[in-house]
Amino acid sequence: MANRDDLKNAVREVLNEGTAQGQSTWRGTSKATLGTVQALVNILRGEVIAGKLPVSSGDLKAILDAQAKDLKTMRQEIDELKSKLAS
Repeated sequence: MANRDDLKNAVREVLNEGTAQGQSTWRGTSKATLGTVQALVNILRGEVIAGKLPVSSGDLKAILDAQAKDLKTMRQEIDELKSKLAS
């Protein structure tokens, strides 16, 4: 029977299969993705507000909503894995 450490290592192994190029862990991938999304949001806001980008506020809201939904889904998956590991 697998112990807790065996389960944790198995979960890490599965998560790390989804790492991005240049990243060694899923955690690093997640942090890099979040940083990129935040940087892009800041750029978009600046460009839209300055009138340099022909995007309506509704379009920008839709983009941000989609990104927030993706991040929320990722968070829920992480929380589910944590609760399984804790039990």
